[in-house]
Amino acid sequence: MELLRKNEKILCIFGLTAALLIGAVVWYSEIPAQTLRHPESIPNQVKAVILPHHLLVGPLIEEFYRQLSANNDYGRIFLISPNHFDYGFHYVQTTDTPDPTKIIGDLDLESIKDLAASRSLSIEPEFYPREHGITVHLPFIRKFFPKAKVIPIIIKRTTPEKILNALADELLKISDEKTLIIASIDFSHYEEEKYALKNDRHTINWLENLENNPPEHLLNDLKALALSAKENAGEEVGMDSPESLYVTAVLLNHLKAAHWSLWARTSSAMLMPGLKPKDNTSHIFGYFTKSGE
Repeated sequence: MELLRKNEKILCIFGLTAALLIGAVVWYSEIPAQTLRHPESIPNQVKAVILPHHLLVGPLIEEFYRQLSANNDYGRIFLISPNHFDYGFHYVQTTDTPDPTKIIGDLDLESIKDLAASRSLSIEPEFYPREHGITVHLPFIRKFFPKAKVIPIIIKRTTPEKILNALADELLKISDEKTLIIASIDFSHYEEEKYALKNDRHTINWLENLENNPPEHLLNDLKALALSAKENAGEEVGMDSPESLYVTAVLLNHLKAAHWSLWARTSSAMLMPGLKPKDNTSHIFGYFTKSGE
């Protein structure tokens, strides 16, 4: 009986992985040729990545980290996430207290102290174990980049641009060649697939032109991309954290490393046929390097 349960678990994992890979290939056949990428390898000198925090695509997240770690090594990681449930008092928060289960992992405590002193963010550790935008990625970081120190950051949806800019300025001061920026973002929510795909095409096209977008328009662009592509629908469902992507984009523009490469795009509806539109979430995987690298 125990052996049977183990075999069932193995088959379940195999089936999900196969579905993810097949789904990625199916989507590639539907996107414009200029956005086509084949997920075989990730180069060195990657400065930032966009990854989902939806464990339905856990096997793909792990494969992305595996490829990333093959050619890259990092000493510090900025892990930037939405504050999904509006926890805490401040717009931008971090933590300096790993919990006993090690869910937060190794923190860059010195940098966290300096960031808090600059007032670009606030130390509010209570809610971090509940924020899946952070906790989903920590096991992968510990596995593939065990020497890296993490600065986890959660950002509320209504954070003013002035505060986002102040955060980016302070992060830029401590960024070096061994720093990775992870934007933990899920994309289209609650939409049937044809609208989710349309939303994501707009976002991917925007990312591919990020090098040419003047910084003063970034937040307006992202707020517009977050709106549903569905006619007469004003909901911001195209991404769950324009603010996290904004901070990432500002940093990349300053670092001259905003060259985008798509690695994969999937969605719950694509991987689970028959799923109700309200349960759909889409996922964009990709990385940023300097032009020509």
